[in-house]
Amino acid sequence: MRTRYRLYRTQAETEHHANFNWFGRPEWTEPCAIVDAFLLVVQLWSATGEADYLEEAHRIFFNALAHAQRPNGGYGCDLCTGGRGLLLVAPHEYFEAPWCCSMRGTEGLVRAAQFGWFTDADEITLPFFFGGAAQLEFADGRVELRQQSDYPLAGRVQLQVAASTLTRPKTLRFFAPSWSPADQFRITCNGVVLPVTAANGFAVVTVELSAGDGIVAEFPLGLEVLPLQNPARLPGYHRFGHGPLLLGHDGGEPVALPAQAQFTSAGSARYRCTATGRLLAPLPALIDLPETAAKAVQTQILFTD
Repeated sequence: MRTRYRLYRTQAETEHHANFNWFGRPEWTEPCAIVDAFLLVVQLWSATGEADYLEEAHRIFFNALAHAQRPNGGYGCDLCTGGRGLLLVAPHEYFEAPWCCSMRGTEGLVRAAQFGWFTDADEITLPFFFGGAAQLEFADGRVELRQQSDYPLAGRVQLQVAASTLTRPKTLRFFAPSWSPADQFRITCNGVVLPVTAANGFAVVTVELSAGDGIVAEFPLGLEVLPLQNPARLPGYHRFGHGPLLLGHDGGEPVALPAQAQFTSAGSARYRCTATGRLLAPLPALIDLPETAAKAVQTQILFTD
């Protein structure tokens, strides 16, 4: 399975972490396959404990899957960024496919909610920071947690213990990807700083969970220059990122934003080039746009070195 997945990554994944519709034919993406890839990498992480798979799951969810959702909530096809020299992320003429993509997109969202909380013995693992609430059962009782998250725009996640009958401390494991390593996490319980250890891509603390407790995890997120998924496909190009988010420039005409360019933060994961004033921002959420505007979106995410 690992070998086949590596083949997919190198031969049939777009530069915004979606898919080619067929090997060797980068004509459009398929949310059905995007969801398949998302489910697969989470399962590979669960089976192997290798954090690289979980990082890819974050990038798939926040870039490919999020961009494929349409203003009516359904899902449709995008262009294959990186294939045949394409520098842009943009919708394909198959704007929505309600007979397949919309249904599978819904499955992806449901499974993402399920993937938000893992338990094992006296451990609670948070591989994603989607927010929401969960009731978790343990041998010594149960706990109800409510999560508020600023991720991926900012590095802050809050857990509120709504109810608890637990009698033993629990180990909390917060995902700490390469863009926010565990040694840069600050985790508090009711304002008291907890000692954090790093383990297999997670920031780990042990704490008693009593009703009313508030746990806050804070970690840095910032602008990064990223290599291409497949550098051999388009030599001499790079991408920009903020945590798991790919950043792009709005518009269909390619612009120059070299890797060594200087940027200032404009807030909400946006960065402005100090020399040209051009703005990098996350891929737009088409679900928040009118359909006419969503169909016209073009975002450059590949830039010459």
